[in-house]
Amino acid sequence: MVSRVVVTGVREAEAAALALRTVDRDVKTQTTRALRAALPDIWSPANVARHARTRADRAVFNGTSVAASATRITLGAGAAPTIAPGVDLARAYEFGDPRKTVETYQRRSRKGGSHRVRRHTQNQLPPPVRRGRVVHPAAAEAVPRVVSLYVQTVIRTIYDALGGR
Repeated sequence: MVSRVVVTGVREAEAAALALRTVDRDVKTQTTRALRAALPDIWSPANVARHARTRADRAVFNGTSVAASATRITLGAGAAPTIAPGVDLARAYEFGDPRKTVETYQRRSRKGGSHRVRRHTQNQLPPPVRRGRVVHPAAAEAVPRVVSLYVQTVIRTIYDALGGR
């Protein structure tokens, strides 16, 4: 599950992004390397798992991913789900599912008779939660640290490139 957070209105982050646009490619490369080295400590499987309440949460949101460049940082969760690969359960487990649907179908018994069966197929999903249950609370803790790291890394890399050491 990947969500997009746009940081506008934070003067320091906007100034760092503007400064990064004006420097040469080597400084951008050094910034990207420094971010890629530091980000896995902030966004790790342990940080996401700390917010998981059930075994199903831990199974769906298993694994995290971090992608960083000079202009964009992507935090992902549920990178390696251990149940139902190929099926996107992350949204249903993160925000819940308000539709408690009932499936009705015709079935034959062992003795040859038939009858209708009603099954509640979505009872295993959590109830609706607007602000998220696992990933969004974990991201709420991590994003301020990621933005701070981004600003500090950009400023430090430009300072070093100008001969500040």
